[in-house]
Amino acid sequence: MSQSSQFERVIDGLFAVLLALKKQPVIRFDESSPLCRNIAERLSVRIDQERNLFNFQGSSQAPLLLLLDRKEDPVTPLLNQWTYEAMTHELLTLKNNRVVLTESTGVGTGDVREVVLDQRIDDFYRRNMFLNFGELGDNVKHLVDSFQVQHRSTDRLDTIDDMMKFVENYPEFKKTSHNVSKHVTLLSELSKVVDRNRLLDVSELEQDIACRESAVEHKAQVLNFLKSYKVTKEDKLKLVLLYSLRYERAGDMHLGALIQGLYEAGLGSDKVSLVNALTQQAGASARRGDVFNNQSFLAKARSSVKRGFGGVTNVYTQHEPLLAAILDDTIRGRLRLEDYPVVHGTPPQTCREVVVFIAGGATYEESKCVAEINGYIPATAQENSFTASARAASKMNGTRIILGGSTIHNSASYLQEIAKKQTMMSTS
Repeated sequence: MSQSSQFERVIDGLFAVLLALKKQPVIRFDESSPLCRNIAERLSVRIDQERNLFNFQGSSQAPLLLLLDRKEDPVTPLLNQWTYEAMTHELLTLKNNRVVLTESTGVGTGDVREVVLDQRIDDFYRRNMFLNFGELGDNVKHLVDSFQVQHRSTDRLDTIDDMMKFVENYPEFKKTSHNVSKHVTLLSELSKVVDRNRLLDVSELEQDIACRESAVEHKAQVLNFLKSYKVTKEDKLKLVLLYSLRYERAGDMHLGALIQGLYEAGLGSDKVSLVNALTQQAGASARRGDVFNNQSFLAKARSSVKRGFGGVTNVYTQHEPLLAAILDDTIRGRLRLEDYPVVHGTPPQTCREVVVFIAGGATYEESKCVAEINGYIPATAQENSFTASARAASKMNGTRIILGGSTIHNSASYLQEIAKKQTMMSTS
């Protein structure tokens, strides 16, 4: 699909969402993003051209459409994830609510090849999609125990009535059996990947780089991981990418040793070149602000309260996406007009409905953040975090957030996008 076709598809999609809400929006965009400006201006023209479609009777306060650019937060898509939905997408890839399991993931012949994960039809997934890996393990165990109890009740078929009852309940029994098998299979596959690739260790360092400044210590740790045969090439590259973003403005980062380490680990120049590509596209000079500023206080919140089996602690989920801080300012009416100008409508003091669209793609970590702010899931963020602050303001103002993006990224798709853009830039 051409760039112009993708652009028009974004406009069509946003226009359809606004019509579905039956409200004409106030449109604001990230001033530092030419892409967001183009989307805002084109959508504003489209709304003016089709103004008759927005003559809704009794329409209440206009929603805010906030257009953001992925380049402002290149950190979030690079991190390993530890909640069910995000972790599945990162390690196994979740596309159109489906996960395809191949023999390369360790599934044997005759086992489940494709599973559906859709909260609209799967109550267990809906209840657990935002829970961390440890809690998920506990809940899958409870699911299996419950199924075993139910299964034992169907073993006795001594009378015709017993058999009739079994036949009547068989479709539900089969559905439950499939659901249990699905979640056990996924948990098993996720566990294998975590153990095989040292993801607990890798993720702890990722989070530490994202949330705390310590250049010398982090460099030594990254170099150590580059020498580990158990750490994948992809995770080695992501560690160097995070380091290069964090310490881009810290003077001499001694990136040469890390780049050499990538080559020695077997990565080709096409992958190693992504270090410079990411800095060019989403480095400090390409962003309006410093994506790490809103994370620094989180380094103080490194408690080790274990949750469920597996020993996953909140050290693996201390990072907060930049979106949380932006939404906190938005809900509280503190979003600066100089940074987020208006192209359509007049911004109210407080917003009851905010539609956020991230050009360049959103992530499931950001989706969880929005779900928590909306109060759809129990609060898990640190008390002094932007997510907790935005949740409190949202509850007070009655604000609802809707999140969208041009795609839903995991780290692989994000780096593919960076490589694609770099190729286009070099040939233009």
